[in-house]
Amino acid sequence: MTTFHPLQAEQWALKHFGAVDLGDRRRNQRAVRIAQGMASRSGKSIPKLFDRRADVKAAYTFMS
Repeated sequence: MTTFHPLQAEQWALKHFGAVDLGDRRRNQRAVRIAQGMASRSGKSIPKLFDRRADVKAAYTFMS
């Protein structure tokens, strides 16, 4: 399992998900943020991907 430094994770997420079109700019940004969290903290549960509770809730909302 590869874990990226946070700056590398951001670049990776933008490269692979930056052009996604989910119909709303905020959803697009959320997809990139979730991918970044998963890349920088690979193997962790969603609550451990983010430091802010609001980001955890947003990730669960996005997934549903």
